Amino acid sequence: MFSVTCITLFPELYTTFFKTSIIKKAIDDKQLINAHIVDVLSLSEPKKRIDSPIIGGGSGMLLGVETIEKAYNTALLNHTKKPYTIFFSPHGKKLDQVLAKKIYQDVMHNHDGNVITFAGRYEGCDARAEEEYADIILSVGDYVCMGGDVPALITLEVLLRFLPGVVGKQESVENDSFESSLLDAPHFANPDSWHEK
Repeated sequence: MFSVTCITLFPELYTTFFKTSIIKKAIDDKQLINAHIVDVLSLSEPKKRIDSPIIGGGSGMLLGVETIEKAYNTALLNHTKKPYTIFFSPHGKKLDQVLAKKIYQDVMHNHDGNVITFAGRYEGCDARAEEEYADIILSVGDYVCMGGDVPALITLEVLLRFLPGVVGKQESVENDSFESSLLDAPHFANPDSWHEK
């Protein structure tokens, strides 16, 4: 069982993700994944901001440490063992297939399949909270997204492919691009001839 709690300001992104395609089947039919969403905004007090100015100046706002602490402690209620916790930032380790496999193995062997993803917004998360809670901070490439939600969904897609039973044929996972030093070869489907090619 893979048990994940996604902390976000935009829960609808994850609701759609967990109700689509093979992920939906893995949750509803196969019961391989237990998915929870923590809506950061729902935890905030009326009229109290969840972001804070950057100490020392600088443009933009950060998710404050108290907001992050409250969201993290709420997410912990969904887990019986300390989850492997992932934050996202351009300064994080760049996600690739080798690192993804290491994370998956760590999650399954040392955390009983428990994961928390924390998707920051604005200028990101207070670095003190990252240091306190993150097992790893990931980047999905040398570019800047509007927040951590898309990187979190990419990371979940990558990790969940390793979970036996999620993908119909395990050999599809084992023969994927980046599983060896080579990329997968081009593939073709019917018809045999198309546009004289």
